[in-house]
Amino acid sequence: MNSMASMMSSLGIPSQQQVQRNICEAAIEEFVAELEPKEHEKNLFVKDVLLQIKVGPSNQNDTLKELRAYVKQLETKGIESRGRRNLEKLAPLLEGSGALIRACESLFQAAPLGVGVAFSGLRMVLSLATRVSEVLDDLFPILENVGFYLDGYSQILVAQPNSEEVFRSIKRSYKRILELWYVSAKFLSNSLGKTALLLSYKPLKEEIRRFKDDIFQDYTRAYTISATVAQVQSTIEKHDNLRRSIVKWIQGSTNYVALDQKKDLERIKGDHAEGTCQWLFETEAFKTWIGRKDNAVLWYHAPPGAGKCTMASVAIDNLQKTFSGEVVYFFYSINEPSKREAFNE
Repeated sequence: MNSMASMMSSLGIPSQQQVQRNICEAAIEEFVAELEPKEHEKNLFVKDVLLQIKVGPSNQNDTLKELRAYVKQLETKGIESRGRRNLEKLAPLLEGSGALIRACESLFQAAPLGVGVAFSGLRMVLSLATRVSEVLDDLFPILENVGFYLDGYSQILVAQPNSEEVFRSIKRSYKRILELWYVSAKFLSNSLGKTALLLSYKPLKEEIRRFKDDIFQDYTRAYTISATVAQVQSTIEKHDNLRRSIVKWIQGSTNYVALDQKKDLERIKGDHAEGTCQWLFETEAFKTWIGRKDNAVLWYHAPPGAGKCTMASVAIDNLQKTFSGEVVYFFYSINEPSKREAFNE
């Protein structure tokens, strides 16, 4: 094959240039390459795909309008009531497809080939499926789910525009849509009567079931990746915010004076007389705390103005005189923002 084949053979990791290629067109290339040559002429959907590759697709908006017009035509003609009710379920598919188209166009400069193939295939399958209402009963719920997944993909693409695994999930899902159109066209274009078609319906029913499972798994994989990345990004952002808060807290102010604890200590010591609070060192609580080898807390609680800072300054002064190591201290102040907040991880 062409460059798409080389991408698939390179450990499944596309280069930046290959990532920029339209994921829908890449899926079409793989889809066509895996077909038997005889299917190029036998299958109506494959013939349409090859024609669009050869002559180029029509405007994607025109294709979407044509599909909507065809659905409206089916409603006007009044097919069986079950089929008509099912047609109403196509709205999520059409809108979801349009959302994905817009997302791909914006993020990947997507060519319209993938759009034309998807919508023309859907129109073809609808046209053929109206022959057998039982097929519609199985097919339309699946199409409704596809609409939900496509809409979800468009949101994932906006959130994770550079995720290679998300690209691969979308490409797999799109390729599965092509395969469903292919199998549906192969079965429904058979010239057998309705009864004979129903008797041979099992392969298509199995394909519909497999399609439902596969596209769900692809979407779940992409959604999980997106959610995980979002969670990691949120955690990183929280850590960055915490780091900035800690730096701001340590700085205190632009001139780095607000958190000069030595100035606070000297000011508080100057406000009380010599010998103040010396009784603290004779208490059992202080002796037990100072004698501990592990982490310990000596907690003193009192209302504002009771002398907590004075007692703390006396304790700090005592520790600085009796211990050879560093004494780290901090004075809380409700009046200064930089001294009333603490941060921890």
